[in-house]
Amino acid sequence: MIKHVVRALLCLLLAAAGPAAAQQTVSPDATGHPLQPVDTSSPRATLMGFLESSDAVGRFYRDVYYVDPTLAHLQAAFNARRRTAFRVLDLHDVAPATRDQVAVEASVYLYEILSRIELPPAEAIPGPEAVAGANPPERWLVPGTNITMVRVTDGERRGDYLFSGDTVNLAADDYALVRHLPYRRTVPTRDFVEIRQLIGGVLIPPRAIENLPGWLKSSVFGLVVWKLLALAALVALIAALIALAYHLSGRLRRRIGDRSAVGASLVRLVVPVAIVVLVPLGAVVANGVIHVNEALGSPIRIGAEAVMHLVGAWIAWVACVSAAELVIASPRVAEGTLDAQVLRLCSRILGMVFAVTLILLGGEKIGLPLVGLIAGVGVGGLAIALAAQDTLRNVLGSLMIFFDQPYRAGDLISVLGHEGVVETIGLRSTRIRQLNGTLTTIPNEKMASVEIVNVSRRPSIRRIIRLGLTYDTPPEKVERAATVLREVLDEHAARWANLPPRVYFEDLAADNLALVAYTWFHPPEFWEFKAAHDRINLRILQRFAEEGIDFAFPTSTTVLEPGSAPIAIALSGPAPAADAPA
Repeated sequence: MIKHVVRALLCLLLAAAGPAAAQQTVSPDATGHPLQPVDTSSPRATLMGFLESSDAVGRFYRDVYYVDPTLAHLQAAFNARRRTAFRVLDLHDVAPATRDQVAVEASVYLYEILSRIELPPAEAIPGPEAVAGANPPERWLVPGTNITMVRVTDGERRGDYLFSGDTVNLAADDYALVRHLPYRRTVPTRDFVEIRQLIGGVLIPPRAIENLPGWLKSSVFGLVVWKLLALAALVALIAALIALAYHLSGRLRRRIGDRSAVGASLVRLVVPVAIVVLVPLGAVVANGVIHVNEALGSPIRIGAEAVMHLVGAWIAWVACVSAAELVIASPRVAEGTLDAQVLRLCSRILGMVFAVTLILLGGEKIGLPLVGLIAGVGVGGLAIALAAQDTLRNVLGSLMIFFDQPYRAGDLISVLGHEGVVETIGLRSTRIRQLNGTLTTIPNEKMASVEIVNVSRRPSIRRIIRLGLTYDTPPEKVERAATVLREVLDEHAARWANLPPRVYFEDLAADNLALVAYTWFHPPEFWEFKAAHDRINLRILQRFAEEGIDFAFPTSTTVLEPGSAPIAIALSGPAPAADAPA
């Protein structure tokens, strides 16, 4: 990702430089053809092609870039060096995040080494005739050195001879051993390693560096002093800007407060966005402008790549959470409902997936094995799942409640012997405010597996009115009583909707003549239902009294058979006092 940022910035700078800079670009390739690759079909071709291509880059630096240090010229030299390095070096063990810079650095070290040691005559190096046989050499070692070329045995480069991965890794150490030796061949630019260590990169002319005081060009801890000071200033500037972003986000959070969950979530993006912009930009400046050495540049690039992916994971998490809060803030979703909780859960799961994916990709970029990372995440996830079985069961219960929708926040339900109003439906439990005022919390695992009576879902409230008339009520009065009951109920016709009351002479009961009325009160507002039937009850009493219709009381009749023993009935008075005379 860092290299894409570098290229984007270079393209912007190149566009800003104008067409004149592009027109002045001269090809630094040895063949003069920008697409002609180095021949790697034999050890001789690889070695000679590498040296000739590197000589061309040196001449380009000496004759073009040093005289006219434009961005276009620097980019052309870098591309030529990079193209040659990727062509002749075995880089499959190098992390993708550092592959570009490692290739260029290793090619420069290798070029300086090969220019300072005595090379065998060209005819002594295996050429086309040696590799054309049935048993081409698998490797070739530069005499007197550990510099090795190996033959690629598979893939698109099969049959090519490349400088081995060990040669790439040891290039800097080998250069330190030969840097004091004189050149054995003619080179266009002397000691390109020291030139690269001293000069800057983009926008810094080499002559300006040469005119600096001597102490600024001296080396401390392997880094030129002026680069060390510039790097310290860059780090301080980035830290100051991130601190400013943190201060700004804090002020915005205090201003928003609890008024907007969406605003608070979006404010949390200020710091990570600042980091994800400033850190890669700082890595680009350190490597492309200040041009620090590889010992420091490689950790900077790897660190910036890691920070970008970690902060990208942070941004993905916050963005998903903010999107959920934005949906919940809309009128369609009520706060405290299961819909809101499930939206938050899904947003967090989605954010976690994005975050883990970015972290895994970042680990692969900086050279960590992707298979090992996935295995580690899998083992960690399994351990967390085993440790949180109860929580996961409750979360699954929440999802079942979300899909079945047996109740919502505000519904009156009856479950597990509790009756009350649902206050909140969380991811772990449901809270019910019982009618006596107590708050009951029931795990969602149980709520998803028991019978739930949702009182609020009824379309109407049914009531059965039972009236008992005395047995001495004549049939015409019984019929009149039913008519009166219908008339009383018809006075509340607006409350019956499409279900009008049903009135019947139901039964000849043991102690009364039973009238029954079935009513369905609509809408099902409980306290309005109670108030309406309070008025209905009073009206029934009033109308029955006007009609002279008597209600029956529960009575029982005892019949004594002839010849049975008489029953003695006595009235008892108050018990005498303990000291009263007998």
